[in-house]
Parts: sequence; C-alpha cells; structure tokens
Amino acid sequence: MSNKKNFFYYLLPSIIAGIVGIAILPISTFYLDPVDFGIYALLTAFVMPAGSFSSVGAAWVAGGHFFKINESKRGELIFNVLFVDFLSKLLWFMIFWFILPIILPVVFGEYNLYYYFLSKLVLVSLLLNAFGASISIFLIYQRRAKVHAIVELIGPIVSSIVIVFCLTIFKLKTVSLFIGPVIAEIISVFIGLWFLRNYITLNINKNWIVEIIKVGLPAIPTELISLLNNIADRFFINKWLNLNTLGIYAHSLNYRSIFGLGSKAFGRIYSPHAVEKFSDSNKVFDLEDWIKNWFGLIKIGGVFVTLFSYEAVNILTHGKFIEAAPLIPLWYLLIALYTYGVTYYQFLLANKKNIYLAVSAAIITIFSVGLVAFAVFKFGLLGAVIAALVSNCITQYSFKWYAQKHGCLKIGAQEFFSTVIGLVALYLLNIYLDFTLLMKIGLSISLSVFLIYKYDFIKYFRIKVKSQIL
Repeated sequence: MSNKKNFFYYLLPSIIAGIVGIAILPISTFYLDPVDFGIYALLTAFVMPAGSFSSVGAAWVAGGHFFKINESKRGELIFNVLFVDFLSKLLWFMIFWFILPIILPVVFGEYNLYYYFLSKLVLVSLLLNAFGASISIFLIYQRRAKVHAIVELIGPIVSSIVIVFCLTIFKLKTVSLFIGPVIAEIISVFIGLWFLRNYITLNINKNWIVEIIKVGLPAIPTELISLLNNIADRFFINKWLNLNTLGIYAHSLNYRSIFGLGSKAFGRIYSPHAVEKFSDSNKVFDLEDWIKNWFGLIKIGGVFVTLFSYEAVNILTHGKFIEAAPLIPLWYLLIALYTYGVTYYQFLLANKKNIYLAVSAAIITIFSVGLVAFAVFKFGLLGAVIAALVSNCITQYSFKWYAQKHGCLKIGAQEFFSTVIGLVALYLLNIYLDFTLLMKIGLSISLSVFLIYKYDFIKYFRIKVKSQIL
C-alpha cells in the first residue's frame, strides 16, 4: 500500500474521532456542567500515572529492533512485548487499587465513596487498555493501515455512543464520562488482538524480555512527563482557582485532544518511514518535503482555529464553556511543536539513544511542574497553557539538539518558525482588533487561498487525480 493511501487510512480515524468528539459536545455540555468535567479531569489525572509507571516503551523497543529482524523474530518480539506489558499493567493496577484511599483525600480534601468508585472505573479502563499502545505500534510498523484504522475507530465511537446513552436514556451524570471508556476498551482490546493473532509467535523469550526491560524502563520518565504536567496543572488549578474553573480548562483539553489526533495521523505514517530510513542509514532527503507539506496544512487549519474558536465553543456548549475559547488556538500550537521534534525523536529511537530520552524527560518534568505552579498562580488558566507550550518546546528542542549532535540533518526549522510566528501574530491581532464575523470569514478565505497557492496543493491534487484516471 502506498504512503499516500496509508496516510489516508491513518488520518481517517482522526477525522472521524474528531467529528464524533465535536458532535457529542452539545449533548454532554447540555447535561453536564463545568464541575462534572472538573471531577473527571482531576480523577483521571491522578490515576493515569498507573499507565505510565507500567509502560514498557513499545515504541522504543519496536523502533530499535523491528526493521532489523526477520518475520519469525518479529512474532516473538510482539508476543513478549504484549506479555510484559500486561504483567506490568496488572502489577500497577493492583498497587493503585490499594492506595486510592490515600490519594483521594489529598486530591479532594476528604474521602468520598463516589469519587472512589469513579477512580476504580479509571483503573479498570487502564487495565483493559494493557495492550492498546503496543498493538497500535506494531500495526503501524507492519503498515497495516486499514486494520489500524478499524481498531482506532472502535474506541471513540463506542465510548461516545455509551456516554450519550448514559446521559440521555439512563439520566446518569458524571459517571457517564467514566463508563464510556471502559466499554470501549473491552471491545477494542479483543478486536486488536484478533487482528494480530497470525503475527504472534507464542514463545516467552528470555533475551527479548531482558531487552524489553532494558529498553523499556527508561521510557517510563518520558511517558510520565506529559501525565505529571497534567497532574500539576489540574492540581494547582483546583487548589488556587476552583473545580468549576478546572472544568473549563478540562473542556479546552477536548480540543487539544482533537488536534492531537491530527498529529498522531501524521506520526503514524511518517514515523515508520523515518525510522526505517534511519535504521538502514538511507538518505533522508524526502523527509524535508513531508515536513514542509504537513506544516502547510497546519497553517491552513490554524487560521480557522485561531479566528473561529469563540464562535465554535459558544455554539457547541450553549455558551456554558465560553471561557475556554481563548485557550484553544494556543493548544493548536502543540501540533507545530510535535511536527518540529518528531524527526529528531525518531532518529534517537532508531539509534537507541534511550538513556538520553529518559534523563532529559526527567529533568524537563521537574522544571515543568515548577513552571506550571508559578504560571497558574500568577496567570490562571492562560498561564497553565503557556507553561505547557514552553515545556513542550524545550522537550522538542532537546530532541533536535541531541539528534543533530549525533549526525541528524536539520529538518523543518524554517517552516516551524514561520508557522508559530504567523499563528501567534494572527491570535494577537484577533484579540486586540476584535475582528467582526464578516472580517474573519474574509480573512480566513484570503489566507487559505494564499497558503494553498504557496504550498502548491492544487498541483498536488491535479497530479493525484490524473494518476487515478490513468
């Protein structure tokens, strides 16, 4: 299957998941208030580290070995990663299950049986997702894009349907947000394992287990960095602001997740391509074109996100979460940051620079938590978002610095800076000039046409149509 078709299948689940996520917002925000989303955000933040502690770094292990071994060895690798992943998840599931009564009073200031029950639902969801990340990685590296699309679509669709039914039919409240993911994980894990069944060699290999532990353990700090930052921002927002404000912040994270789907779609087609080239010491001249074109699409999307976030939030949430609107264009910048660092991260994976990734992640995490605390205390919700952007920027730059130090070419820098500067300038202009709706429509059309012409997307489309006709 060609890379273009692969990209379509990797992008399709992101598009559909984004549409589904947006579609249920009017329903969920009608039945639920910011406080309900605040409870969900706080509980998941403090329980999710169980998933990070139990990570075996599937991406690190696969990136360092998958393209360097034959098919039979790959079957053994897949099975042993899944085996170690499950045991690790089960261990940390049990640990967190017993320490929840200690954690919850710290989070909420008191012990609450209802919150205890909701936290257990999050833990069950994490255990059911024991194979999720590993299955996804191996399907991507096998370039089974259609299968990966099916597996990826099951989760968000089932979860959204269950949440809507719980809210509208059974008249449940906050618990609906927790039940949906549990049901979705049950179905997703069985479907994912079914599609991998013919590619798994049931053989516990001591050498692979040692390698998985050796390579995977340093992945834990990297997995923890984003979660610890999430814990920090949600904890300090709840501490220095209130649960209602945390709900507004949590709502803005919905859009961040939707934007992240686009980054994942790009990464799923780009990452195995980059790792394979780095693993084989091939020329990587075409990576620059990939990054350039993706930044072009990011710019076009950023124009609409920056100009119309207020109108979108107002309509989707019945005006109940309008305070989240100024945060959304800033979250969008994370796509640009991810794209800037993804090449260097894949280079480090291919060259097994796992110790550096682990150490740098630990250092940045410590800095990030302090930065978030200061930013939330001084600037509220806006400070939390800016702190997340600064931390992510430092992370991506650390990948770039170390990768270039070991011979990686400089890729995507000019496009990255032009994207960030352009979108930030548009964001500030929109705030201070207070564009009318008509002005926003005219400006978005003009900028989009300019960017389409600049990146020659029309020519690409014509070539694609012509090739299909011939």
